[in-house]
Amino acid sequence: MCITWFLSIWISNNASVCMMMFPITVEIAKYLIEINEAVTTEIKRCRQLVTFGIENSVEKIDFAEGQEPSRESLFEENSEAEQNNEYSKESLKILKAFCLSVSFSSTIGGSGSLIASPPNILLKGFLDENFPNNNINFLSYFLYSLPFTFTMLIFAWALLCILYIPRGFSRKAIHSEKIIEKEPLKRAIKRKHSECGSLNWEQKSIGFFFIILIFLWFTRDIYWIKGWSYFFPKGFVTDTTPAMLILLLVTIWPKENIFAGKEYKNLIDWKIINQSFPWNILLFAGGSFALSKGFEKSKLSNSIGSLLQRLMPAQKELALGLIVVLSEIGTEFTCNFSMSSIFLPIVNSLSQKNEIDPLYLLMHTIMAINFSFMLPIATPANSIVFASGHVKTKDMLISGGILKIVGILVIFLFSSTWYQFLHNNSLLLLNKEKNPNSTLTDFF
Repeated sequence: MCITWFLSIWISNNASVCMMMFPITVEIAKYLIEINEAVTTEIKRCRQLVTFGIENSVEKIDFAEGQEPSRESLFEENSEAEQNNEYSKESLKILKAFCLSVSFSSTIGGSGSLIASPPNILLKGFLDENFPNNNINFLSYFLYSLPFTFTMLIFAWALLCILYIPRGFSRKAIHSEKIIEKEPLKRAIKRKHSECGSLNWEQKSIGFFFIILIFLWFTRDIYWIKGWSYFFPKGFVTDTTPAMLILLLVTIWPKENIFAGKEYKNLIDWKIINQSFPWNILLFAGGSFALSKGFEKSKLSNSIGSLLQRLMPAQKELALGLIVVLSEIGTEFTCNFSMSSIFLPIVNSLSQKNEIDPLYLLMHTIMAINFSFMLPIATPANSIVFASGHVKTKDMLISGGILKIVGILVIFLFSSTWYQFLHNNSLLLLNKEKNPNSTLTDFF
């Protein structure tokens, strides 16, 4: 779960699920199932042999034709049952837990950074347009979302262990090496690792540029010291600038080591970019921005806000709870991006009418929208896991519903503690006259 969560912070949820689901997670689950069933079978055999010895000693068994049953006959009925069903009920629960862990951890990781999911990008665009002097950048969002998502990850892991991992499973795994000698999963991983070989020039180059990109994002505008954007005119550098710079560099950088006499060839050319870039998401983002702008220009968001203002509690905590609940319900039945484009202008209008910090409601609304755990149609990641055939809709409804309730509680916890530490000033105040290179001490 930690690996899937970490990958989802930097790449799309769908890609992280595809990388972790079938080639890794399912095989690990099947291997653990093999261990569990082997240990369970061994325990049953020991118990039956002990029972057979006791009953034989007190002469309570009459054998036909004076022949004692063989050891294999004691397990004939059990082996026939195993042939009829590929996995036992206990083993299926283990497989469900591992499959759901990939789905849940990727969804939670989708709130980990501004580039983790489309709703986060939409939030950043909405804030930049409506509050030009907002203090939300890659680092400030990451500082808040990292402990938030990690806490959610711990609760998701605990929930899956309680619901699906059998009691005593860990004790059985301790003695697994005594029962399973071949260890097929371990040998398969070693074989695949040896086939990969050492990192080549192309892989090292991509890793190098990825690290440089993350470093530039984190150090562009730092709270307690002035970042490298301080050396440029105000508004000249944004979080988009490092991404465009790295993209330009990888199109120039050689694919092979030219210093070793290799022929020069671009690391990435336009053909690869055109084929790999998710243009549909870009067009979808443009449509969502247009829809959000239409809500504002037509005053529809104000009309809906005025209508909901009668139902909206005056206390910001209760208002946050109502919005979060509505967001988590709606995100299960429609696309996260569409939900974000509709909710952002409405929530912004409500926050200003009730004199509540817009960022307080907007940020947590997006995080609630990202928490699509319950239905296979909610996100492509859920659909991929559901398509494996190991998870049923009922499993997602039960475990995802409980995790949604936990998500509401975690949002309340962090909005009252960690959020107040990082973003204690309202956007309405910061938007008047604020230097974008203000330090963290200037906020207190």
